[in-house]
Amino acid sequence: MANSGTGAARPAWRLAAIEALNVIVALQYIPLLAALAGLCAFTWRRTGSHAPGALLSGLFVTWYVVAGTATHVG
Repeated sequence: MANSGTGAARPAWRLAAIEALNVIVALQYIPLLAALAGLCAFTWRRTGSHAPGALLSGLFVTWYVVAGTATHVG
């Protein structure tokens, strides 16, 4: 197994397990992207410009990521 120089080489079975978990975590973004596509298409047709859709999409993605981030207070 090749080592990229960033640390010790991981066993292949462990790497596969980590990749599977990344897929599970990434599945939540499919509906998000569909909603953003609808929002952008709506604002493009309504205003004729890309800027409002980009602004709203950026705000929505920021809100979604921050709301889904675990925090520890104390």
